[in-house]
Amino acid sequence: MLLHTPKNIALSENIISLPTPITASCDDRIFDGTVEIFSSLSERILGASAKQTESDGFIRISAAELDAEEYSLEITEGSVIILASTRAGALYALGTLLTLAKKSGGNITLPVTKITDKPLCPVRGAHFYMPARKGIDEFKALIDSMLLMKMNTLILEVGGGMQYDRHPEINIAWEKFCKTIDNMPGVDGSRSFQGSDLYWKDSLHTELAGGSYLTKDEVRDIVKYAKSRGMNVIPEIQALSHAYYLTFAHPEIAEMAFDPFPDTYCPSNEKSYELYFDVADEVIEVFEPNTVSIGHDEIRVLGWCDKCKIKTGHELVGGDVCRLHGFYASRGIRIAMWAESAQRFVSYRGSVIGDDRDEIRTDVFGRYYRLPATSKSIEMLPNDILMLDWYHSAGYTSDDCFDERGFEVIYGNFHANLFSDFDKRSKKSCIRGAEVSSWCTPDEKTLADDGILFKLMFAASILWSDDYDNSKYNETIDRVRGFAHYVREIYGHRSVLRDADKLEEVFASRNGEENCIDLASADIADTCLKDKLKGFGKLSPRRIDEGVFIINKEFYADSLLFLHNAKKELPFLPSYFYRSEKDLGLASYAVKYEDGDVECVNIYYGKQVGAESVSYARHRDGDVQGHEIDTEIANKGGTELPCYFTADHAHMESLTYHTTVIFDNGVALFGHEWINPHPDKKIVAIRLYTFRKDYSLYDSRADRSQAVSLYAILAASKG
Repeated sequence: MLLHTPKNIALSENIISLPTPITASCDDRIFDGTVEIFSSLSERILGASAKQTESDGFIRISAAELDAEEYSLEITEGSVIILASTRAGALYALGTLLTLAKKSGGNITLPVTKITDKPLCPVRGAHFYMPARKGIDEFKALIDSMLLMKMNTLILEVGGGMQYDRHPEINIAWEKFCKTIDNMPGVDGSRSFQGSDLYWKDSLHTELAGGSYLTKDEVRDIVKYAKSRGMNVIPEIQALSHAYYLTFAHPEIAEMAFDPFPDTYCPSNEKSYELYFDVADEVIEVFEPNTVSIGHDEIRVLGWCDKCKIKTGHELVGGDVCRLHGFYASRGIRIAMWAESAQRFVSYRGSVIGDDRDEIRTDVFGRYYRLPATSKSIEMLPNDILMLDWYHSAGYTSDDCFDERGFEVIYGNFHANLFSDFDKRSKKSCIRGAEVSSWCTPDEKTLADDGILFKLMFAASILWSDDYDNSKYNETIDRVRGFAHYVREIYGHRSVLRDADKLEEVFASRNGEENCIDLASADIADTCLKDKLKGFGKLSPRRIDEGVFIINKEFYADSLLFLHNAKKELPFLPSYFYRSEKDLGLASYAVKYEDGDVECVNIYYGKQVGAESVSYARHRDGDVQGHEIDTEIANKGGTELPCYFTADHAHMESLTYHTTVIFDNGVALFGHEWINPHPDKKIVAIRLYTFRKDYSLYDSRADRSQAVSLYAILAASKG
């Protein structure tokens, strides 16, 4: 399934077979490495590699006078012709080919078609922490997933997570800082510490590089990998705020000299810049970037020290940014920055964001503190700075101050599935695109659980296609639902079910009439699975109100598909709240083998199962949550609708990635495929245990009204 709507597509009903092994020819002077990258993706998605030939490959990639990311893809009965002007354009065409292909047994088919396409927005990006050393390979899979989505910008937060030869004390201090913070008491880890001081401190990002740091060669390898896939890699080297990595190692530059964990350096202290510029030079050496993000979000501390007290907030921020701009400009590098300190606009509720007067603020706990006004700093700033507007959810005119002055803007912390009126706001002359932010460990599980992979797919769809508006929401949801399995395959998950030669019923409930699902007509966005499941017809729930449900049946299977749902929805919390996964545990399927061995398939809410009543519905009649620095957007009589929708069921983002979501007659069903680690051993029984009932007098968390309903278990076999 295509994630995007192509600009031009002529799709016929004729089908051809793709010869394997796949052969491809191209001009290495322009497309060097393209076939190798395509082969890596094809192996994971289609199970077939590609080999480069000097000429006359079945896939022929040629240079043409097209825009940098534009491509033409023509699939004929005798060949595949790709035209592009850059490697990125060719890779996007090959990615489209992969998502058009269908695999059945050992045969790969393609529709005869012609597509010409190019993106709506030139900047389509995402922000991630530097991965931990053990997560580098997984991070490369994330980069490949972004390539398949046609995302082209990777903002990589560096902080203390890269080796610094000039200042090794930064790396030592960063490791100590992370261990100290993560070992502090509190139910939600570092967030507890954020709220424990005089004010709501900058978020701590101790997940960055796994609380440690990578060598320069390791970072250089990641950057090279991303650039080879058409990515513009932007290092984020935070300045002024979020400066823990600098100030914990060098407290003499902290704005609050008395703070043992300072988050802000003093912009009036020359030593702040001596240290920062040393660090930046080492990052530049490794990344060789054309753009660097200087951070500047969540500025909470200004004007505390004696030198800064005599300056306005406008002067402090403006002077700091201009100093940084001069440093990077002398090296031919553009800067990007989080924009809120230079913004002033009227919110959708009629209140002014970024007032010109010094403000008494309240943090999330209602504590008062003074923060000087900074919005007039915009008058000091060069307009070649790329502004990351993450206050766009507060008002429709959040970017007008930049548009009027000739700045370019991308929407930061972009939640594409909730963004309202993107078709109108994206047409402003200053808007260049958007970036999806993650504030978690950048591994597959965490990104999926936090809904980041879902957000990436949705954002990739609307940042590329030029026909999206609010009315296309459900259509785009279906595209994401149908596309998610490609991302799982890029990460190395090969679904047995999708390629299965045999799919048989182990258990099916068909006795009830309430909350039934008819697989023959149900809404299943993944067309491959829809075709395989429709023959199992109408299913009804077998609600497990008792502790154990036993299925005795002897069979072999390469994988099992559990079709189930939960009675009640559980609240969603992202990983940075440090919620224990066990709090979401609902059930476990114990699969018993003939030799007595047992494998347990644990079921967690939001990962392997969701509630029967959930959907992708969203509403726009409530308030949009404010930002941490302004706990709520004051109501001053504004009459506009919120700029963002609110999701009715936040867990749907993670469930879309982890499961096959099925709808019928207002009921949601979730298919969880479990790959059998012992396909050569006979299964003799499956027991379903539920854990949310009051079976223990000592379990105060038990919920007697919760239950798991099992509709069916299907066994998939390759042959």
